[in-house]
Amino acid sequence: MSTQFQELDVVDILVEFLEVSIHHLLFLRNLYPPSIFVLRKMYNVPVQVSRHPGLNQYITDSLKSVAALLRRSSLRCVSLCFYNEDERPIERFVFDILEIQENFRTNYDFSDSYLPRLREGFRAFSLKVAAADMKALNDNCSFQIHISTTEQGSQALASDPGFEDFPWIELEDRDRDLSSPCLSPIRTIDSDFLKLQVYREMASR
Repeated sequence: MSTQFQELDVVDILVEFLEVSIHHLLFLRNLYPPSIFVLRKMYNVPVQVSRHPGLNQYITDSLKSVAALLRRSSLRCVSLCFYNEDERPIERFVFDILEIQENFRTNYDFSDSYLPRLREGFRAFSLKVAAADMKALNDNCSFQIHISTTEQGSQALASDPGFEDFPWIELEDRDRDLSSPCLSPIRTIDSDFLKLQVYREMASR
């Protein structure tokens, strides 16, 4: 009698969550006209997804690098950072990856219990940010996706021909540091193969 195993690609699961979250947060922060978004359902929650080709390509290219770093165990966190009209960072949503098992093997008979529990965490996050009382951003704000990686991870991206058309640039302090930031925890997502802490930072002045 043999035991069946199912292997879960945790990287794909996490990257999908990051993609959904970035799209939905961009809608919630009113950075773009609502007309470029379309309503979808993910994790049994309605979320807004961009249909703008240029914006979507930027998000896709960013997350391609995220996936590559995750598979090298070289990613520390992903941030969605908003800037004011003076190009100073004023708000940041941080997805801090505390622990990840890239390929998680689980007994097939019990595998159905893992994904629903993880997706419930994703669902709770989506609901919480949608209900959050967030002060509207001023006009002419912009955003960037930031990644924090190891020296080895940075070198790997720089030397990989697959990323030549989407080079990453090291941030200067003024582009990264918020002024006297206030931190607001949003959600800790904890499972047997992924632990993720999400929080929001806001410049106090």
